[in-house]
Amino acid sequence: MKTIKTFNKIHSIIFLLLAGIIFAGCKDNEDDDKIYYYDVYGEGYVYYRDTNLPIEGLKITLKADVDWGGQGLMFPTNPVETLYTDSKGYYRLHFIKKIYGCYPVRYLFNISLTEITTNLSSFNHSGGPNEIISLDLVDNAKTTIQFDTMKWYPE
Repeated sequence: MKTIKTFNKIHSIIFLLLAGIIFAGCKDNEDDDKIYYYDVYGEGYVYYRDTNLPIEGLKITLKADVDWGGQGLMFPTNPVETLYTDSKGYYRLHFIKKIYGCYPVRYLFNISLTEITTNLSSFNHSGGPNEIISLDLVDNAKTTIQFDTMKWYPE
């Protein structure tokens, strides 16, 4: 009879330990439903090279290329921030630091004049950020990142 009580006591302790481990493992990760941003921004200006006038309405997209950990279609597509230059040709980018528990590996910068001119192929530009903005640049920034002024001109 004593061995049965000891056996039941051991089983109860093992059950409680396993239940505690399972409960702790099933706890929701609080980062799974949040987006965190860096405290720094990237900013710059866009002008026509020949007239030195600002370009208003230039469409700029910043795509955070996220490492979803090989989860494939279970996770959302990489987030894209879309903004437009203001009347002074100014833009300001906000960089994602962590999204749904995952981290960006780089940022993809893209510009488009399609809403300003239909003859996009005849324009080129110099300055501004690279098409790929490294995570290290943003991660190591202490203040707002000032990108070179971008100049648009006919080819």
